[in-house]
Order: sequence, then C-alpha cells, then structure tokens
Amino acid sequence: MPPRLAVVHNNRPDVERVMPAYQRGLVDNCFEEGQYEAGIMVLDQLRSARYRPWGPHVRQLVYIALYPPQSHSEARGLGNVRFEPGSLGNLLSEQRLYPSPSDTQAALNLLTAFSVTNTPAAIFCALPHYPAPSGDTATCTTVDMGEEDEDSEISRQSLRIRNAKDCWTILKETFVQRIVEKPPSPKRKGRSRKRAAREDTASPAQEDNADHSLNPISQYAWPILDWIIDLLERDEVAIERSGQPRHSPLLLTQIPPPRTTTGGRWDVEVILEIIMCAFQQTDAKRRSLGIRLLALLINLTSTTLVDLPMILNAVSNHISSLPSDGIAALLAALPPSRAVLQFKLALYKSLITAHVGNLDSTGTDSRSQGRLQPRPVRRGQSSLYNQDSSIPKPATELNSVSITRKYAVMSPSEALSLIKDSGSPGLPRPELASQIKVELALTYWMLRRQIAQEDPNVEWDERVQTEALYSCASIAAKTDGDLTARDLDQLGNMLST
Repeated sequence: MPPRLAVVHNNRPDVERVMPAYQRGLVDNCFEEGQYEAGIMVLDQLRSARYRPWGPHVRQLVYIALYPPQSHSEARGLGNVRFEPGSLGNLLSEQRLYPSPSDTQAALNLLTAFSVTNTPAAIFCALPHYPAPSGDTATCTTVDMGEEDEDSEISRQSLRIRNAKDCWTILKETFVQRIVEKPPSPKRKGRSRKRAAREDTASPAQEDNADHSLNPISQYAWPILDWIIDLLERDEVAIERSGQPRHSPLLLTQIPPPRTTTGGRWDVEVILEIIMCAFQQTDAKRRSLGIRLLALLINLTSTTLVDLPMILNAVSNHISSLPSDGIAALLAALPPSRAVLQFKLALYKSLITAHVGNLDSTGTDSRSQGRLQPRPVRRGQSSLYNQDSSIPKPATELNSVSITRKYAVMSPSEALSLIKDSGSPGLPRPELASQIKVELALTYWMLRRQIAQEDPNVEWDERVQTEALYSCASIAAKTDGDLTARDLDQLGNMLST
C-alpha cells in the first residue's frame, strides 16, 4: 500500500518539532517484533509537517530500503538442507527479524513521502554528516541524529549508518549485506555447533574493511541515491527562495571540512566517483542521477564556501579520462544556468591551458598578478586572514556579507585566443582538444546571451562570432573529432545571432 501524501501548510524548520515519544514507541514496538511493514504504515499515519521524523527511524528506513533481497543460490541452498527437529522453526523465526522485499519497497515509499511532507534538513540531518560551517546553526546539529534504543535487531543494524562518515559511505557495495542465518551443522554439537554457525557468516564490518576498491554504488542503493539527490535539490530551491545563491548547505555537510579554519571545502573525490559511476551506466535514469549530482556540486561552487580551483582540478582529472563524446554528452546535459555556464568556462579554460593550479578563487590565472606573501601565524591567531585586512577573507561563515562567488569576466578576445590555441598542454588527445574548444565557444556564446542585458559587450560582434565558428570547424577538420549535428546547429545559431 503506497503511503498517503500529507498536505503541507507550513514547511518552516521552526515549526517542525521532534515526534513525541509515545508516537515513536508505537513504531518501535512493531520494529522490535520484526513487523516492519506494519511499523512503516504506523509511521506513515503519524507523518505530519508539524513533526519531523525521529532520526533513528529515518536511518532504520534507509537500512530497510538498502537491504538486499534473497539470492537464488541462497534459496536453493536452504531448500537442500536437512533440518534437525526444531531448527527449522528457529531459523524461520530469525529470518523474520530481517526485511523482506515488500518491507524494502514500503520503506522507499515512506522516505519519498517524508521528502514531500517535511523540510529537507528535517530528514537529511538524520544521515551521517560532517559539521556545518562555523556560524551555521540552522543546517544540522548532533541533536538531529537522535539516539537509538537498540531494542530491535533493525535498530542495532542501522547503527552502522549513524557511525558512517557521510551519506556516500552507506551507498557503497557491501555496506548493507544480507544476513544469512545458516542452520547449524549436524556434525557438531552444543556450543561448538553454534560457534560454527556464527563463524560461517562474515560481519558487514569485516567485509567493509576487506576491500577498499568496492563499487561506490551498490546495485540496491540506486533508489536511495535518487532520494538523497531529491532532498538536496529541494534544499537548493528553499535556499534560493530565501535570497541566497542557489546551492545546498546540506550538500556542504557531506564534504569534509578543511584542516584550517580559513579555506573552503574541496575534497569532493567521493562525490565525483559516484558521478562518474552513475554516468557510465547504460540505464538512462541512473545516468541522469550523475548529471543531477554534478549540477548540485557546480551550484555549490557558485558560493565562496568551497575551494573552486581545487574542485576544478578534481573535476578535470575525472572527466578527462572519458572519451571526447562522453565529455560532451555529460556537460551538454547540464542545465544552462548562469552558474553552470560560468563553471564550464572555467573548466574548459583549465583543461586547455593546464593552469588549474594557478587559478585563483574567481577562476582567473593568478600568475600574472602580484601575490601577497602570507605572514607566519602567531600563537593565538587562527589564520593569516586575521592579520592583514588587505587579503580577501573567504566567506566560510554563513553570516558573512555575501557568499556569492564573483567570476572574472572572460573577454571575447580571450575566448577566441583559447579557441585558436594550438598548444593545449592539458589536452593530450587531439580529438578531445577539438571537442573542448567547440564546447568553450558554445558555452561562451550562451553565457554572453544571458548577460547581454546586464553587461553589453560590443566586442563580441559578428566578426568575432564568425572567426570563432571557423576556428572550431578548422580544428575539428584537422583531427578525428568531427563536429556533431548539435555542434553544427548551435554554432550556426551563434553565427546568425
């Protein structure tokens, strides 16, 4: 039975109180008996915009949603076993403590319903996360995690989610494994027989530590990844409505904070691994999850809360391994928002010039500018930004004047120079260089059209358009990377407008 959709009258965080203890107890009683679908139905009936779901319940729902179904080999093996008197009943009793496929679907439905009823933070903050930036008291706190009572088997198992580093960890292959209760061997007796049954089943923690090269997304974790991305996108919309640049503070809590207190967050390797894994799937819906997550990451770079040069470097390292048509398909699928177009321009420039390490926080090459030398940090001083007011302080705190990143404006002559650049040290493959330069021309043209009313630039005239068009066509003709029909159409539009 799919969960009902509650009517949301007021979705402000300050009216979402914690679910009362007696209501939580009704759900806990069902889960303790292994009646997961019944407990989920009770929790669905208690769902309200006035009360946020209890953190342990959210984690238990996620665990149930991630729980793998019974494999064919497991079912066949169980059918061939000869049970001793009483052992079959004990085994079936143990199996009822673990979720069934119908429980898994019910948990997924309820998690989706919660994302409609409640605010993203009320749900997302139950997942493992890093501390929010200094000064941000509205995103996630330790109180949001809640304390498990550990009276039920599912509650004890979901502790692994609470103890994980971030929400990406719980998506990994083998993070949630099916617990197989094997019947005791008839050849052993007493305590030794029970010990053998325990030893036959490896613990999830042992499996997790055994292999660090696991797939970043389990085959059963795709629906949960979709749910996580949906929450982050809803968070973006709410933040944009409040007057801030479109970004997700909840996504920021899934990026490790820097070791110093002054820089933006930059370690997005795990996120990029998930993006690349999703985009390389044959299923169109799974590929779209990678594109949506990349768009979320790019929107976050439109703020000064993250380190743009470091993220540009990480993104370029990952996408440069793709074939040229794969890069074009990935970046072309992104929404043509101003933030995305600005990021793409900075990315193309870094790929063409291989100057990522020399880009400053605005995406411009800092080698031609005079650099301020950092002074030694004295005891009691937190950072060099407290010592010299002439050094721009990054807005790592949400109570700063503005967190909007101001990209340097690329002039048409600079764009044309990059298109004509024959060196391209950052692009060893000729066909890749061709495709990136075509994409740079198209991206620049789209961005200039968006900001034409705010900042008219007479230099981008028909002569520059024509020269850019024929430069791209000439580059493509000299390499194996032919222009696609999309490229020709958009370059034709660029020439005619």
